[in-house]
Amino acid sequence: MITGVCGVVVIALPIPIVVNNFGLFYEEQKRKDKAMKRQKALEGLKESERSNYLPVNLESLGTDDLDKNKSNRVEKDNKVDT
Repeated sequence: MITGVCGVVVIALPIPIVVNNFGLFYEEQKRKDKAMKRQKALEGLKESERSNYLPVNLESLGTDDLDKNKSNRVEKDNKVDT
């Protein structure tokens, strides 16, 4: 009888430890998954922001081109006003 009780106690003792470790592991895994999803979302957002803008080298434009664009805009504004 005592042997049976001791056997049940020996078998039952590690169960809370295993359950607790599983719970800790599961929470850590969920946290890592959430961080990975957040990281991928940020990378996707950064990529979409980069694709919205065209890289322009202002030095290659020169002042003449800028003055022409400025005068064209003034002419367009005058046409709209009249």
